[in-house]
Amino acid sequence: MWKALKYILIYFAFQLLGAVVVLIPGYIMDADEAVILVIALAVANLLFCLYIFRKNRIRLDKQSFTIRPWTILLLSVIAVFFFILPEVELIERLDLPNNLGDELDDVGGTFLGLISIGILGPISEELLFRGAVLGSLLEWRPIRSMPWIAILLSAALFGLVHMNPAQMPGAFAIGLLYGWLAYRTGSLLPGIVGHIFNNSLVCILEMFPEEEGSPETVAEMFDSPFLEFLAVAASLIVCIVVVKTIARIVNEHYPHPAFSMVSDDMAHPGQEFIEE
Repeated sequence: MWKALKYILIYFAFQLLGAVVVLIPGYIMDADEAVILVIALAVANLLFCLYIFRKNRIRLDKQSFTIRPWTILLLSVIAVFFFILPEVELIERLDLPNNLGDELDDVGGTFLGLISIGILGPISEELLFRGAVLGSLLEWRPIRSMPWIAILLSAALFGLVHMNPAQMPGAFAIGLLYGWLAYRTGSLLPGIVGHIFNNSLVCILEMFPEEEGSPETVAEMFDSPFLEFLAVAASLIVCIVVVKTIARIVNEHYPHPAFSMVSDDMAHPGQEFIEE
């Protein structure tokens, strides 16, 4: 467990390093705050990715960035898309505060924001949570024979690290799906592509200014609570069907866990399942 937390602390250390490297000179030069923030995030994510690759913190090979069949990749993106409406409905029903709303409006709706938040951020977070953190938890002796606990813990940490109540439920749910896919297939690709799709969609939508009078909540999108219920329920049902289809395909092509993204000095997580 300590190894998993250590990787998260290292990730935040690189976020701080990115801030020091970019924010201080940016403020001295009186640059635009949104641009400074986006560049700082990009630098931090690049440095963390380099750290993971150069220090061999996780074992990455061809399998880490491939998937078969490609249907799994497509369906993982479709699942994320149909989860959006139920997720937003849950956030609004629980009245969860969105602590990043204004900041996202400032930095997300730019090309630099798309690169930093939409692409680099998901890659570094998938390397961290579906690679280093999940790998550390899978080889943690108290739960080594219970991979689902490792997947649950990694998803919970993924949600908590966002430090934004409005993002936590969705991050946890997506973390469960991508954590299980990484464990079973040995690939980070579904998580990376699905994560990029989710973040990039938000950034792209921020690029288009809202028209006056446009709906701001799910309830305002529909004429009646009944239609709202039908839309949310239908979207959730489609999402569940897609996830079950993913599970069926994975079970057919990956009958045994294929996760191997841990450093050479770690025991192979899930090896006992492979050998059975």
